[in-house]
Amino acid sequence: METELPLYLKTLSMFLMMKIPFESALSYASGSGKFSEEFKDIISRTGNVQTAILEFSAAQDSLGIKRAVSQILSVYQQGEGGEHLARLGDELLSIQRHNLKAASSRAAVLGLLYTVFSTVAPTFLLIYYYLSQTAFGNNISQELILYSILFFIPTINLLIMFFSLYYSPPILFSKKLSIDSTAIVLAAVFAVSAFVFPSALPIVVFISIPPAVYFYNRTYLTEKRLSQLEEKLSDALLVLSTTPKGAPPEKCLQHLARGYGVLSEEVSIILNQLRNSVSIERALQDFSARNQSPIVIHFCSFLIHSFNTASLKLASSFADDLIKFFEVLRERNQLFSMQKYTLILASVLIPLVLSLSSSMLKSIEAISYEFNLSNVILAYLVIHSILTSMFLSNIEGKNRNSFYLILLLGLSLITFYLSNNLIL
Repeated sequence: METELPLYLKTLSMFLMMKIPFESALSYASGSGKFSEEFKDIISRTGNVQTAILEFSAAQDSLGIKRAVSQILSVYQQGEGGEHLARLGDELLSIQRHNLKAASSRAAVLGLLYTVFSTVAPTFLLIYYYLSQTAFGNNISQELILYSILFFIPTINLLIMFFSLYYSPPILFSKKLSIDSTAIVLAAVFAVSAFVFPSALPIVVFISIPPAVYFYNRTYLTEKRLSQLEEKLSDALLVLSTTPKGAPPEKCLQHLARGYGVLSEEVSIILNQLRNSVSIERALQDFSARNQSPIVIHFCSFLIHSFNTASLKLASSFADDLIKFFEVLRERNQLFSMQKYTLILASVLIPLVLSLSSSMLKSIEAISYEFNLSNVILAYLVIHSILTSMFLSNIEGKNRNSFYLILLLGLSLITFYLSNNLIL
């Protein structure tokens, strides 16, 4: 919830600078997000702004949220402008950037721990099982080894993953991840194949690759288009800030009809609607509906009220805010890239090490197995790929479980079978 505060405060400050009444400004600034939704819900329930603000503040544990809400209440009581809220928004954004760097170091260590434990723990158990039979003379239950590899180790990895994600700062402008039903079905199919028909697992995985690539490509193109659109919004705001005060929306937007890529395509649609007597408010709402993005929602809300109050001069300030927010997003992606690539590397390292270990143990006649060692390793690789795909999707804040599951399991199987053949 704290992640949304800087944007909410900056947006609210601009609406107050437009001389919009405080109660209306609170509603307009809501946009999307947990903080906005809860704040808006309390106001609608209580019917009194001051009571709602006090009630909301009392229900929060975060000092950052309490501080922001107290500043909002101060502005409401004293009738001040939005400058104080804007400064507080900048300060909170600066704090978030500092916390982001601290969190990235912790995430890198936990990602490395996840990889090392996933690799070393099953290898250690297999070697220890061999030593217990040949050197120590102990008869360790093979069921205990299987239970440890297929349940205990994944459980520890799951705890490491939850710990890492819990202490990672939320992603700005990200949507709440929904349940990926496709990933659940794939995980179930792969798990059944690994435990019941292990010889069919490679076939099932590689059959799944073409449709996974196809659907990922469609999603990627949609996300890429939206990203290109969002990147042009700050440039568009700078252009709009230079238009004469009181100029009609159609004349203001004509400057954006060319040279801005995807944004120009959307502006052309808006201009056609305006020529057909559609209101600017409805046209911008349609634009927002076509491009489901928190940034686009705030952009359209700002333009609607800027045109209504002839306050486009504030567009340059909003453009600066968007540039700062995008810088934070880029920093987060860069800082967490090490953790991401470490997890992907694990899908190659784990089958390689386990393949070497299993080949060594199979070559020793003194040890006997009641279970097929290769099948156990395949089952473990499936479980590890499922967990890691969840990990990567949450790091990115995108529903890519299915794609990552097939990618990681495919890499693991290729490495496992190649290393087996090379060793043999």
